[in-house]
Amino acid sequence: MAEADWHIFTDSDINAYQGYLPDEWGENTIGPIPEGTVLERLLLDLALAWRSASYTAQLPATSIRAMHAAAIGRASFSSPDSSIVAYSEKIIAQLTGMVPELTENRALRTRLMESLATIACEFRDRASQVGTSIPIDPIWADFMNDPAFRLSLWSSQRIAFVAFYNAYEVFLIDCLKVSTGLTSLRTQMEEFRKALRNSLREDIADPCWFHGEINIALLVRHALSHNGGRQTEDLKKQKFDIKLIGDNLQIVPEDNHWMLRRLRKAVEKVIAVTRDAPKFIAPAAELPNPREDEN
Repeated sequence: MAEADWHIFTDSDINAYQGYLPDEWGENTIGPIPEGTVLERLLLDLALAWRSASYTAQLPATSIRAMHAAAIGRASFSSPDSSIVAYSEKIIAQLTGMVPELTENRALRTRLMESLATIACEFRDRASQVGTSIPIDPIWADFMNDPAFRLSLWSSQRIAFVAFYNAYEVFLIDCLKVSTGLTSLRTQMEEFRKALRNSLREDIADPCWFHGEINIALLVRHALSHNGGRQTEDLKKQKFDIKLIGDNLQIVPEDNHWMLRRLRKAVEKVIAVTRDAPKFIAPAAELPNPREDEN
């Protein structure tokens, strides 16, 4: 059976694979929300999903950074005097078994011990003067030449894109369930659109659902999840910047970054219209748990 002719595209810059969810976002966005409230719980659920997805997106690059850090640590290691003395003692002990005279001549044994320790210290001190600069770029480049590594890199961005978007959609639906009191709600339902426009103190339909970038993210998520990563007919009608090879979407870190920038703005809009709403500042115990997953 012939292998499929597949081509993939990955970003070659290791620095692109970081910063998906800024560390300060949670503190600045969720921190001011009253503890133990419905809104805080919904936001913490979202933050957990986003954070775990960001770790997935970062993992291939993180593994290389860990290897690099280990190499620098090993190269920078300097044996303490106690280790040199212990090592010298072991050498003398073995020599004593091979040269019995060392047992009888304790003065010679002592001189040998001192000489070994001195030589070992000299070697250690010379080694410590050698620079331990180990650039990460050549290590990264070597791994980028490995097909298995590049596939994991490529796949990590696709998986993360779907996870980032799905977490936002679940968050939005759960917020509307709280505002409407409905226990069953899907994005395809008319009740969902009505809830976006009418169930909160302000219409959030456009900034939080119908915004052009969110619509693109939805269509891309659908293509990745249900169409093998190939653009759908609906997606072909849209203008977007994601790279294509044939009809196959090539998700790179910047695609996840732009989507998260837009989704964070949408979440901040939801917070702005719910943070003082009685249903959202009620104790979180009033939120049904577990909630039905209908997405």
